[in-house]
Amino acid sequence: MSEHWNPTSYFTSHMRDELVQFWDQSDHDLARINRASTELSYAILKMLQYGRARHALIFGSARFKPGNPYYTLAEDLAKGLVKREVGVITGGGPGVMEAGNIAGLEACIEAGLDPARFVTGLNITLPFEQNANAALATLRQTTPGRTPPPPKGKLLNFHYFFARKYVFARFGMALFCLPGGFGTMDETFEFLTLVQTGKLALRPIVLVGNPFWNELWGPMQKLMIREGVISETDQYLVDVVDTAEEALTLYDRFYNKHTGIRYFRNHQLVVMFLKRDHGLTQEKIDATFHPFASIAEGAYLETMVDVQELSGPDFFLVGKEDILEKDNDLTVVKVQGQIWRLKNARHREVLALHGFDMHSFGTLSRFVRALSYL
Repeated sequence: MSEHWNPTSYFTSHMRDELVQFWDQSDHDLARINRASTELSYAILKMLQYGRARHALIFGSARFKPGNPYYTLAEDLAKGLVKREVGVITGGGPGVMEAGNIAGLEACIEAGLDPARFVTGLNITLPFEQNANAALATLRQTTPGRTPPPPKGKLLNFHYFFARKYVFARFGMALFCLPGGFGTMDETFEFLTLVQTGKLALRPIVLVGNPFWNELWGPMQKLMIREGVISETDQYLVDVVDTAEEALTLYDRFYNKHTGIRYFRNHQLVVMFLKRDHGLTQEKIDATFHPFASIAEGAYLETMVDVQELSGPDFFLVGKEDILEKDNDLTVVKVQGQIWRLKNARHREVLALHGFDMHSFGTLSRFVRALSYL
């Protein structure tokens, strides 16, 4: 199902010649590219090394101290996430980040979970303010014969902001943003922009903590809508709540029927990967989709059959009646009158929106929320 990038076919001969010239003349830039590539490769490797746990991001100011209401709010959020076996990812520093990591670590120890899997800090090296918090440790193998260190979350250090942001976006299935300064705003708005433009699949973005967000986000959002610089439906990409309990309820509600969303075919196909106990029927989907029919041609319960061993299509979307035979290692499907015999194919029940208009992500968010109440 993945789209494989082939640099040989992607670059024209003219572009390749220019790149060769660039490498010859720009040692400093090449060194930066190598360093950034190393940071990304190592971070992704370490994230995947500990299993494919779901993770949520907690952003917020590095300047809040223990006892501050927003510090306590971050603690409550982290504890609630770990109880759901959802990993906590922060920026790895003090303040809100420290609160999230320490509370997540304590919740892991209490629940018997591996902190290195469920608690992560992506630390950025700065000349001031940002030192890794006490809940985290770099990942090193224990020397044989020595007592292993106490369990801690994993610490990944970054030199480049953009490499760190990529890892945030790659692994964060939800964003909980608490009050913060320029850094918090930068990370939050970049995440929101990626979702608004479809570069990142739809997921919860929750601004937690008032009166801060009511005074900042409310007037700013109204101004942007009034001036026409964002669509009115873009407001449905973001929720503003007061408490950790409300934020966690929004997370539960968003993922009530599905485990994730992906876009295919230049965003014209939206696929929701359904839970086994989703309880949806085509009749319920038709009734729920009717008010949102302007964004796509239709929404259908289908089965996604992966076909990774073949050249050509990566997957088929078929109805139950088109699966002619299915056992442990062989699937026979009928697609547009043609019979396909597929070995070791994987089947997943999905809700597919065909002919999506490629920009109404706020309205799509409303549809996903409506489904969650069925």
